[in-house]
Amino acid sequence: MAWWVALRPSARLWFFLVLAAAELTVPLWAESVSRTSWHPGHIAERFGLFTIIVLGETLLAPTVGVEDALNRHTTTGRLAPVVVGGLLIVFSMWWFYFDMPADRMVEQVRQAFSERLTGAFIWGYGHYIVFASAAATGAALIVAVDQAAHRSRLSDFQAGWALTVPVATYLVVVWALHFPYKRPGILRSTAVPVTATLILASVATPVPALATGCLLAVLVAASIVANRPRPAPTHQQLSRTPAE
Repeated sequence: MAWWVALRPSARLWFFLVLAAAELTVPLWAESVSRTSWHPGHIAERFGLFTIIVLGETLLAPTVGVEDALNRHTTTGRLAPVVVGGLLIVFSMWWFYFDMPADRMVEQVRQAFSERLTGAFIWGYGHYIVFASAAATGAALIVAVDQAAHRSRLSDFQAGWALTVPVATYLVVVWALHFPYKRPGILRSTAVPVTATLILASVATPVPALATGCLLAVLVAASIVANRPRPAPTHQQLSRTPAE
């Protein structure tokens, strides 16, 4: 690692980005020669487990921050909007990712991969952004706790952006990955982009964490209502004639 130490600090970031890009292109180059066999169920399970781990850390970190703030005699009233909003955010992010059976989606990804190289890499590399934005949300919730406890040097606007940007990014990327496999409708086409825009706009509210959590909860509720099983027609309904 002597060569790394010899680099100037300003050059290390760019050198790292070049090496990271080169490493990410290796699988693309290797798979262009011959496809690797893999089990869709196993891949879906591992992506799902890693998402759960990251979201768990996203919930754990601000929990420690809240405990520390309470030990420093921060009132519960100041922390309540962040606590409630944070719980709604993390639980909604979990629900939104597992809204669809992952194994079925990855099975279709596997079929597309046999036809074109990008079929699986969009799904796999897209999860880099999913994991990064979920982790950034946890860090932003800690900032929100510090902001409520008046222990942050950021302005309310800056702290709001720190939270809303990763949440909106997570929402849009998961939506884009799930989009080809969702049932057509207004929820599939417009609900998530509109919600993400409103989340970004919530920085103008006094409590962006709570506003973001409520917006996500409304999106989850709307999706549950839209996707609920429809009752099967009764015998009487089936026997009716068009004239009736």
